[in-house]
Amino acid sequence: MVNEKIKLSVWLFVAFLLFNACNPGEKPRNRTWEKFNMNQQLPKALVVTTGFEGENATLPKGIVIALQAFNREGVTVTLKTRDILYQPDKLNDYNILILSTAPGYHDADRKYSLSYMSENEMKIIRSFVKNGGVLISGDNVGRNMMDGTDRITLDRSLDHSNYPLADIFGVKLTEHNMEGFRIYGGLSGNNPDYIRQVAEKNFYTLVPDSIYSKKIAIMAQWVNDKDTLPAVLKNRSGKGTAYLLASSDLLHPANEGGFLSTKRICEFYKEVVQDFKQKNDISLKLMPWPNAHDFAFAVTLNASGKLKEYERTLKLLEKADIVPDIFVSGNVPGTIKKLLIKQKLPIHSRGFKFTNYRQLNYGQATRDILENEMYWDTHFDGFRFPYTMTDFWGLMALVDNQYAFESSIGANNLEFIHGSIVPHNLVLASSGYYKSTDLMEVAPTYHDDYYFLKSVDNAIIDNKRVIIKKTNIYRKYLQNYLTYAVKPYNGAFVYQGHPAYVGHNDTTITALDTLIKHAKKENSWITTIGTIADFRYNLMKLKFYVQKKNKRTIIHVGGPENIRTDNVTIAVDRKPDKVKAVKGNVKTKSMGNSWFIIFDAYPGQKLKIFY
Repeated sequence: MVNEKIKLSVWLFVAFLLFNACNPGEKPRNRTWEKFNMNQQLPKALVVTTGFEGENATLPKGIVIALQAFNREGVTVTLKTRDILYQPDKLNDYNILILSTAPGYHDADRKYSLSYMSENEMKIIRSFVKNGGVLISGDNVGRNMMDGTDRITLDRSLDHSNYPLADIFGVKLTEHNMEGFRIYGGLSGNNPDYIRQVAEKNFYTLVPDSIYSKKIAIMAQWVNDKDTLPAVLKNRSGKGTAYLLASSDLLHPANEGGFLSTKRICEFYKEVVQDFKQKNDISLKLMPWPNAHDFAFAVTLNASGKLKEYERTLKLLEKADIVPDIFVSGNVPGTIKKLLIKQKLPIHSRGFKFTNYRQLNYGQATRDILENEMYWDTHFDGFRFPYTMTDFWGLMALVDNQYAFESSIGANNLEFIHGSIVPHNLVLASSGYYKSTDLMEVAPTYHDDYYFLKSVDNAIIDNKRVIIKKTNIYRKYLQNYLTYAVKPYNGAFVYQGHPAYVGHNDTTITALDTLIKHAKKENSWITTIGTIADFRYNLMKLKFYVQKKNKRTIIHVGGPENIRTDNVTIAVDRKPDKVKAVKGNVKTKSMGNSWFIIFDAYPGQKLKIFY
């Protein structure tokens, strides 16, 4: 009987070993990255916002500037609602936190504004900074209790006793009438200047009354003929840094009602990143695109036009070795549908039949989205609203039906700030409801070919001279958009056209032909819009921790276990002698005096860089 029990135990043990051998996915992953602190991580920024609201809403202009400025510095940005302030484990995935009380950034509703904050939220923010994080705070953050009580009215000041953020700002705050004062100084190390106009009559605001910390740097001051008071502060607290701004509008562009130019706001964010890296001895930079490309480039077409116009457009793209993304609806004629299916081009949805989603409720939007999937017999990954008119319920339907990206909010930095050339996740809000989503916004060009070439619809004025003139203007717009709006911020150029217009004849098609040739001369990543969305989503989720040992730099990759992306690129400050990866491809690349390491990134990956 004993021998039988021994045999049974042996067989059970062997079975256990065989089961584990056949199920390698069940083995624990290498999670050594979890032991590192946030101040060892390549910078990742978090913006707390519910600022996407209303029919015509886009991101607040200052957040667009932040996205583009951080992208240029190799910092990914994630947008989240204030709920994350109650979730320290999730908050610590990031090391730069931006809180703004300006209307539209979080929201203008007093019930949700960041000026209303519990002590627990502020204590979590305090711990975030002391553990190595960077806080960029506008005015009045946490001034009010959640029940609406003004802490200043109750206690006359914000200090250690009633305001946990006082510990990281290093000051006591009281309210002063700043009538007649201006702010002099700067948000960065550039030449100081007046950065706020003279305050209006009876302008009361919070001002540092006493300074606790010996590690404060005063970056700007309130000044008048007789007095000066601190206005913008930077304080070292624990392992981290806290910036306190006299006004959230210092991060909003002056041409949109804020106080500073886009350039000066970008310089501030650049200084924040450089200060973090210098303080933590980090000399690496995460590049925004794979294989050290400077920007991404994709051609997207809204399905509209005659068969001959499609053939002309697709012939050009095939010759250029570019795969276009086609956004389709239920109105696409059968002959065109057969052509697109035959060509096996990536297709995305524009909904089935409705041309204005703002007239639909959630159920109607969902049905129209699903009906188009049934008509095309596929589950789409991407969506573009008809006439690029986004809608809250339509966006919610996309989230609930697991769409990966949306491409309607046109980006435009040539005439004014609208949309973002940096892909980002969407936060949705309506009537007091808000939701942070993984739906990526990959913005197309603000003006499409219809804007310039719509005259081809009119046979009376469809003559050669008019078309040449319109095409030349369109060609110039596309080149300027690439040169001045996309390249400086290492963004994504998403062409938006229609075979009916750009492919109308041999003249109109030259605008796209010239653009493609121009993009190919640059260090561009020519790909599809879906690939752009996937890459940026994965990059946003991954974490990169830096460890230095003697003459080696070690990069540990962390993040959700289902995330993996190839050809991630990190810039290094000098030529490495050798680079090793735990698994997958790794190579070095040089361009001019710059050196890059390109590798497959996934949680558990580890790179060793030898100098």
